[in-house]
Amino acid sequence: MGAAFCTLAAVAWAELRLGITVNEGVSVMGGPLRSHMASPDGITGASVDAITTASRLSHSGGVIVHLERGGPGSLDLGLEYVQYRFDLDYEFGHASMDVVGLRVLALARLVLLRHHDTSMITFGFGAYLELTLYDEAAISGSWVNLTVAPAGFGLTVDLAINPYRFRLPGEHGFLTPGLYARAYRGILSQLEDELGSEAPLSSIAVGLALRYDLPE
Repeated sequence: MGAAFCTLAAVAWAELRLGITVNEGVSVMGGPLRSHMASPDGITGASVDAITTASRLSHSGGVIVHLERGGPGSLDLGLEYVQYRFDLDYEFGHASMDVVGLRVLALARLVLLRHHDTSMITFGFGAYLELTLYDEAAISGSWVNLTVAPAGFGLTVDLAINPYRFRLPGEHGFLTPGLYARAYRGILSQLEDELGSEAPLSSIAVGLALRYDLPE
C-alpha cells in the first residue's frame, strides 16, 4: 500500500510543471473605496465629502510560484511587498500617509490565448492576506489620530501578457518576459480615524515580469 502511494505521488510530481516569476511595477492606491464619517458631536451626520483622498505614485513587486499539470491553467502562490502613498484632506487638517505591507497571494490562472507552447494572455483571480510592516503619517493642521490595522484581507484580479517564450541553451528551461496589470481590492477595513471614518487599503499595479520554467 505504501509503495503504491509513493508511486502515485512520484507520477503526480513528474507531471507537475513548475515556474517562478519575479515582478516589479508602479502602484497607485485605488481607495479608500468606502468611507463612513461620524460627526464628532454624534448628532449631525457629516458628508463623505468631508474627507478627500489623493494617491501618489508608488511601487510593488514580488515572487510568484506557478504550479501546472498540463491543463488550461495553473495555481499561483506568491509573496509580494506593496507601498501605499496617499494624502487625506479633512476640513481642518491634512495627512500624508506612507504604508508598507507584505502580501501572501493565492490565484487561479486561466489561459485566454495560447500560441504553440506559449500562454500569451492569461487571467488570474484569487485572494490575498496582507500584513502591515510599517506606517507613517505626516499631519498638518488640526491633529487627527489615524490607525492602520496590522493585517487585512482582500480579492485580486490580474491580466498578464507574455508575447515570447525563449528556450535556454543546454536544456536549462525557459524564460518568458511579460507585462501585467493587477488590481487589489481590500475587504476588511485597514484605515481608521478617531472621527469614525474607516476604509480598506486597495491598489492597482502595472509592471514588468520575468518568468522561469524548469525543463519539461
